[in-house]
This record gives sequence, structure tokens and C-alpha cells, in this order.
Amino acid sequence: QSLQGRIVAEKGFLTESTDANALAIDRAEFNLAWDAARRVLVVPFQVIAGSNSFTLFARVEPPRVSGGSWALTMTGGTVVLGIDKVGGPLVFNHILVRARLDPQERRLIVEQGDVANVEVGVALTGNVDFSTGDPRLTFGIAGTRMQLSAMKKLWPSFVNPEVRGWVDEHMLSGTVERVVIATNAPLSAFKRGGPPVPDDGLSIDIVGRNVALLPLATLPPIEDAEVNV
Repeated sequence: QSLQGRIVAEKGFLTESTDANALAIDRAEFNLAWDAARRVLVVPFQVIAGSNSFTLFARVEPPRVSGGSWALTMTGGTVVLGIDKVGGPLVFNHILVRARLDPQERRLIVEQGDVANVEVGVALTGNVDFSTGDPRLTFGIAGTRMQLSAMKKLWPSFVNPEVRGWVDEHMLSGTVERVVIATNAPLSAFKRGGPPVPDDGLSIDIVGRNVALLPLATLPPIEDAEVNV
């Protein structure tokens, strides 16, 4: 009939702290309030991780029948990414994520995910199957035309950190015309020291134009390059 609460996490790690690319957080706070009239759990929350912050509003709707799916919607607020070495932060002020949790099949399905601002848009769909001991990630991510600096900020530091580091140092500027990333592999394959990613487990398609590329530190950069990855 009523429920109110607060969950607070102080400074720590969401991944193993012994990993050089561990995902560290400075603070996270979740407020909980049960809306009995609408049968919805309202959860405004904020996560601060270095120069990145996530301030969002979530609603969780429990199933109306036993064994049914839980519905999750995240809207409003802002996502601020400021992990680039130069330039200001990348701010998203349009967020809409619709997902459902199926306890019978043990799957979290993201039916719609849209994160955007006036210049950049990212769409996400997919699911996490945790019916086995090693959850499987099946996701598709597509981004609209954006500056290379924006794509660097969207690339999480713990995802393929060696490749990310090379791109950060050697691709200096340019425009990303298209970026599409798809995964279909167990979670362990994306962890440092885990098993190899299957041949069909990860697909990355990036088209860039007017790119300044530094192939070697001892060479001058290549200007106005067209890049297909």
C-alpha cells in the first residue's frame, strides 16, 4: 500500500577494482516511492562517475498476473559525458528507454532505447538472457552522424580498452557518418582475460570522413581521410 526509501552508494567500483580500466563511480543515489493509485514504483536517480553523470527518472510496473513481465521505463533528465581530453562535455537531454523483465524466461528485453540531443542520436535494442550462469548479450546500437570527439565520449572506457586507447591517440578529428555495433555473445567474452569473442559475437561498422589520422607518432597526420572500419 505504501513504500518509500532511498539507496545510496558511495565511492567504489562497478567492476573489479584490480582492473586498470575498472568502471569507478563517485556516488549513486536512488529514491523509491510506490504510487498505489497507478501501481507504479517511481525511482528518480543520479549516478556520478568522474566527469560523467546520469540524472534520470525511472518507473517500474509490476505484473498484474503471477509470473508476468515487469515493465521498466526511463525518461527525462540528462546524461552528461565528459571523458574527452578536449572540448566540452557531451550532453543528452532526450532519453527514452522501454524495457521489460521476463522472470519466466529470465530475460531483460530492451524494446526501445533512444538517447539524443539536437546534434547526435543513438538507438538501442536487444536483450540480456540470464537463464544460464554466463548471461548472453544480444544488442544492436546505431548512431547518427556525429563528430569523432562525440563518438570517443560514447565509447565506454572498459569496452576493448586497448583499441579505444589507440583510437583516442591516433584518430585526431573528423566526422563519423555512421556507426553500427551489434553483439551476440556471452558476457564473459567481453571481459578482460575472458574467452575469445565468437566470430558472429561482435560486429562494428564505422564510416568516417574528413578524418585526421596519425598512423605513427613519428609521422605527420594524414588529413581529410575517408575511413571504413
